[in-house]
Amino acid sequence: MIAGAGYSAGAKFVVTYRSGSTQVRRHVVASLAGRYRVVLKGVIFKRCDGLQVLAPAASLRVASCAVGGHPAVTAQPGGIVSGAAFVPTERVALSARIGDLVVRTATTAGRNGAFTAQLPWPRAACTDIDVRAVGALGSIATFTVTMPSCRKP
Repeated sequence: MIAGAGYSAGAKFVVTYRSGSTQVRRHVVASLAGRYRVVLKGVIFKRCDGLQVLAPAASLRVASCAVGGHPAVTAQPGGIVSGAAFVPTERVALSARIGDLVVRTATTAGRNGAFTAQLPWPRAACTDIDVRAVGALGSIATFTVTMPSCRKP
């Protein structure tokens, strides 16, 4: 869905969506309140294809993964999680599965698409820890913290 506001009531214009090889143009008429909303049925956004949305006096651009690399996340056994190549200022939901326990937090990527956050997990967990970072704009990365000291020889 694409939405906008601040247009003159009844204004007619075109909204363009481009991502990868997908390009969609929709003719739009602003409501009496100067708003519009476009639903792109059947269009699947893939973060690594990038994105460009154009409307009069407004635009949004998200670089493809080829430009900034694929989103990545790493974690340390103490719960410090770092991410890179997310969309700049993208809100990121973090979760870690430690056995049957799931812990969560959220953070925001900086202007360079990187972040560091602390996840509250047990210090002495004797199991692998699966970390997942999901950005609000479609970035996804996973990482597994292996606990070699817990493994049987």
